[in-house]
Amino acid sequence: MPNYLHTFLLTLLSGTLILNSTPSVAENDTPPAVTKLHFSVIKTGQSAGGLEGTIFAGGSWFKVRKLVHCAVFVRHPNGDFLYDSGLGTDVFEQMRAFGWMDRQLMKIQDHAPAVEQMRQHGFDPTQLKALIPGHMHWDHASALEDFAGVPVWVSDGSREEAFNGQPPGFVLAQYDSPEIVWQSLKLKEQPYEG
Repeated sequence: MPNYLHTFLLTLLSGTLILNSTPSVAENDTPPAVTKLHFSVIKTGQSAGGLEGTIFAGGSWFKVRKLVHCAVFVRHPNGDFLYDSGLGTDVFEQMRAFGWMDRQLMKIQDHAPAVEQMRQHGFDPTQLKALIPGHMHWDHASALEDFAGVPVWVSDGSREEAFNGQPPGFVLAQYDSPEIVWQSLKLKEQPYEG
């Protein structure tokens, strides 16, 4: 199973174990506490369109796809978190690290960062328990710096890969801020059900 999928499943299946304390929240700062797990997919933008063959192995060279870039907002009784961050407020500046061809292939439309959407809907992003990128590619980690002070849970291997990676897959400017609070996400050597 790919590491990012394993991380996502672990997060969802063992959320009660991982999120074991209630965040301190000032009265009326956030929507009411939840008693059950809730998910919201936040669309943060989409690609202008590219040929499938340039997006994934085996894709058609004649079919155009418009990829949607999302963050998943998870409301949990023990603390809310984002799975992936979607495209951040600085994504266009970050994309300057790409070569000319990559900038053309990955053009963005309908940009709406998750942090701004959350604020517009009355949620204080600083109250998040964690940000959990499935992996550290540019389109999953773009908004990490938008959530300064919120712990970023990622495996040591994924973090190392990102800091040693190169554009277009990885963009150091997305996660080089000293304000990012890194927390190592380690998987226990045990079977998981799901």
